[in-house]
Amino acid sequence: MSFAPMIQRCIMSFFRWWFRQLAGLVSARLLRVYVEAGEVAVLEIVDDTFVLYIRRRGVLTRAGHGALPDLKQAMDAVPNLPPLRVLRIPERQVLRKRVSLPPAVRRDLGKVLVYEIDRETPFEQAEVYWNYKLAAQTAPKDKLEVDLIVVPRRAADALADRARAMGFSPTALEADTEYRRPTYLWLETPNPLQYLRLPPRVKPYLPAAYAAAIALLILPFGIQQARLFLADRSIAALESQARAASALNLAANRRMAALAFMGRSRHGESALAILAAITRVLPDDSYLTAFSVHGGQVTMAGSSEAAAKLIGALAASHTFRDPAFDSAVLQSESDDLEKFTITAKLAAQGAP
Repeated sequence: MSFAPMIQRCIMSFFRWWFRQLAGLVSARLLRVYVEAGEVAVLEIVDDTFVLYIRRRGVLTRAGHGALPDLKQAMDAVPNLPPLRVLRIPERQVLRKRVSLPPAVRRDLGKVLVYEIDRETPFEQAEVYWNYKLAAQTAPKDKLEVDLIVVPRRAADALADRARAMGFSPTALEADTEYRRPTYLWLETPNPLQYLRLPPRVKPYLPAAYAAAIALLILPFGIQQARLFLADRSIAALESQARAASALNLAANRRMAALAFMGRSRHGESALAILAAITRVLPDDSYLTAFSVHGGQVTMAGSSEAAAKLIGALAASHTFRDPAFDSAVLQSESDDLEKFTITAKLAAQGAP
């Protein structure tokens, strides 16, 4: 089973959707100019007969004529019948009115003419198909001359329904004017992609064109994904370095805090000197597990074979005053040592 036709249909569906979205960004006037410049199939119905024309590059040629029921057969006999099809409206059904407007309304001429239809014609805007052409500038420069072309919807829809019944679906009405090109009164908004026809010699190159178009569409996304991948890797590397730097900074801060604490002056004695004094006072069977200095008061915790003797040893020292147990002495379960917590004031602080 070949997937090439399916892939081609999917790609064409995507491009049709894409071009419709792009077409919505282009002004309706530019779209109509684009469509009018292409090839057109023109149908003229007179009573129960028809004349079929083909307009290519502004040249109108007859492609078929006959009784109206034979229209479908005549259309099938025309090679490469243009997909853009218009219905020529009889001259008696076309109403023309020249309107003089201030030059300032040129930019919003279409919106202004909507109100002029109600005022200058016997119809309301919803009852007609209409278009306009700028007239040759023969009036004073303070006036803008516009030819308003109007066709009643009821008559035009009846004629268009007859054409559709015979297989000819018009997109616009065509009204002859004094200008080089006829005026189109659109029955629906033109879609340029619908009327785009490629020459036969171009079709063998369509797969390569599709591949190039897909590459052009995918390439920006691929580049963006590659940039995001590289950015994620760079961010991950920087995060790892940042965590390592943060850990080093934290360790350094702890060391600096410890050094600052040990070297900080406390009433004439540094923490290191106070710790040395405690070490000299305590007997060999005693050792500390915690030590802190705050507000001239020393708190020490540890274990000893005879914790009660420590109070007298500290009181005899010239460094400490008023030693006392901060909590009850507890017997250790793992050995014969007694656990203690003692607080004492620094001698330099003096008695309270």
